[in-house]
Amino acid sequence: MNRKGFTLIELLIVIAVIGILAGVFFIGVTGFRNSALDARRVADLKNVQNSLELYYSKCRLYPNATVSGANCPSGTGNSPASYADLVTILRAAQIGITAVPNDPVSGQTYDYIADGSNYVLSATLSGDRDVLRDAAAVRGTQTIGGRTINCYLDSNTPNSYTYCLGGMR
Repeated sequence: MNRKGFTLIELLIVIAVIGILAGVFFIGVTGFRNSALDARRVADLKNVQNSLELYYSKCRLYPNATVSGANCPSGTGNSPASYADLVTILRAAQIGITAVPNDPVSGQTYDYIADGSNYVLSATLSGDRDVLRDAAAVRGTQTIGGRTINCYLDSNTPNSYTYCLGGMR
């Protein structure tokens, strides 16, 4: 008797091998995606930092809701500017800034604290600790204008790292 086809055991082995290969592939792709998102976040913060230096050159202070330089826009309210306020201020400052980047993941946002002469920008990373080796990064707990940002180098919570850049005069 000549039988054609595959046995149930052969089919199960092939399905198991395909499942293992697919699992390895998707885990690897997720790591690359997180690394790419974190690299973009770092680049975005550096671009915003350049914009803040342009603003400082014009206004002689960093954007803050409580202070305003001559002919320079200011946020509103009595607390330091939020990142959303910062976006509005930089666009209105007439320093050639038409677009200010936002976090690439929907629902997440960058943070900004300032008091006019100091500022810290921060982004929560997807877990790529390698970008935290940047010599320009701010480290530790930063408190400016009554608000605090924790700039973690290491965290006890997996995938909870905050990258910060700052400036002071």
